[in-house]
Amino acid sequence: MMSSMINIMVRFTLLLMLSLSAIAYEGAASFLKRGMSARALGLGGAYSALASDPSSIYWNPAGVANANGLLFQISDLKDTQFYTNFSDVNYPQVALTYSPERKFFTTVNIGFGFGFNGFFVNGIEHYDEQSNYLGELSYSEIAYFFSSAIAVDNIQIGISYKFLQQDFGLAQRQSDLSENKKGTDIGIKYTPVQFLTLAITIMDRLEVGEFEYTPRTVTSGFAVNFKRISFTSDYSTTDVSFARVRSGLEYRLGKDMQYSLRLGVRDIPIKDGNEKLADIIELNSKISIGFGYDLRLGDNEHGIIFDIGMQQEMAPSILSPFSRIIATTITVR
Repeated sequence: MMSSMINIMVRFTLLLMLSLSAIAYEGAASFLKRGMSARALGLGGAYSALASDPSSIYWNPAGVANANGLLFQISDLKDTQFYTNFSDVNYPQVALTYSPERKFFTTVNIGFGFGFNGFFVNGIEHYDEQSNYLGELSYSEIAYFFSSAIAVDNIQIGISYKFLQQDFGLAQRQSDLSENKKGTDIGIKYTPVQFLTLAITIMDRLEVGEFEYTPRTVTSGFAVNFKRISFTSDYSTTDVSFARVRSGLEYRLGKDMQYSLRLGVRDIPIKDGNEKLADIIELNSKISIGFGYDLRLGDNEHGIIFDIGMQQEMAPSILSPFSRIIATTITVR
């Protein structure tokens, strides 16, 4: 009897921690709100206008047309709060883009991209009603992105089709939750002058249940780029009635500017018109830092880029008092 009660308490605690995390990010597919790539994380997620690497499939598909050849990127995110509660949690991210180095009709270029953003929890112990050990459960969510873009002169337009796949191991959900797990994102980039880029991205609502979704988000942003410094900022609104600002600063130094230092702020609240707890948690302001190193191989067209970024909440909340995201990314061009 005692072991059965302990087993119930353990399972209840596990479900509670999962549900609290889900509330903080509005349910399933919450991992998508962390974004992709360490560079973007170090810039506070203000990446809609700067996106030109493979993570463009997530931030702004218009940036896929900037690939200039074949680019491959792999990232890994660590959430220190999750690692406190679970022993085996992974956020793998893989993306690749291709854009011909030679333009069509001298002013037209196209690009294609593919990638996935994943969330995996392993090692969840599973028991029957008599407290007999049955093995380990696993849970995973993977979002796949298929992107394409076209650039004409100084205007780029891109689209990403995204699909969400969920696997609850032995604890399968109802079959009706398999519907509405897809969406379409649209992005535009416009460069009126060489040092200024304007961008807008519309991220589609991704529903995985009646109360589980990522909201539809409209982001407008700009980036000011000079030889050694870039400043970028995004303004986002969602269909759950709140707005936020993200900003980032990048400074490049060293020979051929191979080193990059980054600082950013994320989710600075502008308007909150919804009293749901999820919205309040989402609006917690965050600060981020990052570092990058560009290792050139042979000519300057090929190389490996190493990036690391960290994000920390400015004012920790009750539900996530120790939330800290650390990301590492390798990009091969």
